[in-house]
Amino acid sequence: MGFFGRKKEVPVDFFKAKAGVFLERLYNGTISRETYDRAIKRILYLEWILRRYPFYNAYVRGSLSKKNFLADLKAFSQQLLADGISRNELYEIMSQVEIEEKVNFNRIVKEDISVGNIKGTIFKMGEGHRNGIVLTHGIIGSRYNLVKLAVILSNLGYLVLAIDLPKHNVNLGMELTMGSMAELIRDSIIYLRRERGVRNVAVVGHSLGAVGTLLASVGYTTTTEREIYILWEKIRSTIKKGEMYSRLRPGVKNITLQDMLKDAGFMNLLNEIAAYYKRIKEIILESLKRRDHLGNYFVDCCILLSMPAEVKKAFVGVSLLKRLPDRWIKNIWEKLMHDPLIKKIMKEGNIFGYINEETDALRWGYLRVENPSEFLDYFLNAKEPADFISLIGILSNFSH
Repeated sequence: MGFFGRKKEVPVDFFKAKAGVFLERLYNGTISRETYDRAIKRILYLEWILRRYPFYNAYVRGSLSKKNFLADLKAFSQQLLADGISRNELYEIMSQVEIEEKVNFNRIVKEDISVGNIKGTIFKMGEGHRNGIVLTHGIIGSRYNLVKLAVILSNLGYLVLAIDLPKHNVNLGMELTMGSMAELIRDSIIYLRRERGVRNVAVVGHSLGAVGTLLASVGYTTTTEREIYILWEKIRSTIKKGEMYSRLRPGVKNITLQDMLKDAGFMNLLNEIAAYYKRIKEIILESLKRRDHLGNYFVDCCILLSMPAEVKKAFVGVSLLKRLPDRWIKNIWEKLMHDPLIKKIMKEGNIFGYINEETDALRWGYLRVENPSEFLDYFLNAKEPADFISLIGILSNFSH
């Protein structure tokens, strides 16, 4: 039975789908004819390699199940790598087969939008969509990082909006904070409901975008962020006062906790800290109430992908860099973090036309930061995702 005649185990024609991606980019003007010809030449070469193996032809003809094809592909992986397929290309072929999705790029309409702080691209097929999805990328990424997922989801009938996070790609007008990200994601959800008539909205967040999605889901805003930062600094200052309290007693070498609890001045410090914590809890509850006031305009489902646990541990030596002059920070960071990324982009054909412009600002992919020291503070201080996640953990004590 032929490729289109089978009712079960219909395989993906991976190479046609891959060629279709580059053809679409050529038509949209995002790649040059030279890049397109180079990509197609590579695709044909990879297809030629794989067609040398009988199990691939059997799979395309429909006489080999997806399960057995994947097993044979894994068994021959070393030989395929020796024949010229890279490990990433091998994994991509396997993932395409496992998705088992027939991608038709001709029917997908892409529409770039710029509405307020929302800078993104709509992926859709047809009109009158009931369900929508917002895609949020990770740090130093852009709306294009999840384009393959956007294509697959739009083929399944969703209206997909892939956005640029603050200070990423073309969205340079917003500050890069957790509060601004949460507000941007919230605004994107509301946009799909009010302007596009979508009834049900989900958010898929990757890495840093996952943290912003989490915070948006509990009504976090820049106002919430600012108030919590102020209170947290007051708590920290009060704790330092408490640590110094026993050392200010002339002639007293040792003082017990019981003695300090009887001291009115020390108790005032404890009550002050308790009042700050109470206010933080009230701010969080107020955020939840603001979210609830959105009613049907809020998100129905969140999917968090590879959410970072603690940013500082991902960048060893950041505290050491902080002690260096800004010029050294810029040069070292770009050498270790920016340049390898750009090299990879160019090696892959620079399909989205990235321009690596020289600038006095610190560069990291699409990200530009005028003050390198402040950039490092983002990782070293309370703006790391772990602090916010632990703070939001208090929500588990509430039933609604």
